[in-house]
Amino acid sequence: MCLFFALFELNSDLGGYRPLKWLILRFYRIFCGNTGFLWVNREKSISFQYCLLKFAYSFCLDIFANMELDYTLKQSLLNLEKSFDALDNALMKQGNSATGNDGMADELNMLNEDKNHLAAQLDKAKAKIRMFETVNQQIENRVDTAMQQLSSLLIEDGDR
Repeated sequence: MCLFFALFELNSDLGGYRPLKWLILRFYRIFCGNTGFLWVNREKSISFQYCLLKFAYSFCLDIFANMELDYTLKQSLLNLEKSFDALDNALMKQGNSATGNDGMADELNMLNEDKNHLAAQLDKAKAKIRMFETVNQQIENRVDTAMQQLSSLLIEDGDR
């Protein structure tokens, strides 16, 4: 259902390309009715909607295959394909997590550990940047001092 509404959001990405929006809406209404959902259990409804939207996407690609699409439309269709792949992965994970949520908890723990590891790396990088800035400032001060001494020596040499 959320993916269906995402397709309407996609309409702005498509530059308001109304035939594509109409086509997807038409497919959805034919198969799902005006209520916007199927009267079956949740898993079958999501799977059916996914298949329906995948079919609409393939149909749209066939329609536009012989037409020159502008860059925005092509990118939007590629993004839509990525959304379908993400939905497919989510459905597979949902099916796998039906046996238990231990796998999901493990994944969340791994993601949290990765986040902490990346935060530590970021802190180390910031410390190195501060160290290099300090060293750079010291070098600039030494160069300024050396230039002042050289100027003084040149002035003294010119006075002789």
